[in-house]
Amino acid sequence: MLGQRDIKPGETAELKISYNTYKFPGKFEKYVTVFIDQEHQERRAIINLVGYVEPVPMGVLDVDPRKVSAGEIKINEPVKLLIMAKNTGDADLEITKVESKKSGMVFFDGATSGNMIIRPGEIREIPFEIVGKEAGRLLDYIMIYSNARNVTEQGYKVVVIATVE
Repeated sequence: MLGQRDIKPGETAELKISYNTYKFPGKFEKYVTVFIDQEHQERRAIINLVGYVEPVPMGVLDVDPRKVSAGEIKINEPVKLLIMAKNTGDADLEITKVESKKSGMVFFDGATSGNMIIRPGEIREIPFEIVGKEAGRLLDYIMIYSNARNVTEQGYKVVVIATVE
């Protein structure tokens, strides 16, 4: 039975399978398991999906370095730093938000100031600051949210380290 219809031997039925490739181009191979109840005996059929996703023009976010060191900083004294964001893709890239994962501090919010557009080949400075609240090692993640091909819903992570004295 497929849906509400019994399929008799020799008959065919259409089975539509959709695979969301998200935004990643290239070759893919996935497996779909179909369960069949044949005379009250469950059987399985495995369908192998193989294909190639043509790349859609999109921005690609590249931050170099992905780990930013502020060196030694003083307790409760803000330190201004920069992230150098480059679009290595073939279409405009939109940054919608930049925030600290640890403190929740928002450094850029496209909802209030309009999205930051980075054209292909362009490099933009993204300023942010850190504040060490206690002596010891500081570790934070600056999250960049964007429509870039290589950025997921969880954001693009830039690691920030410092020693707080």
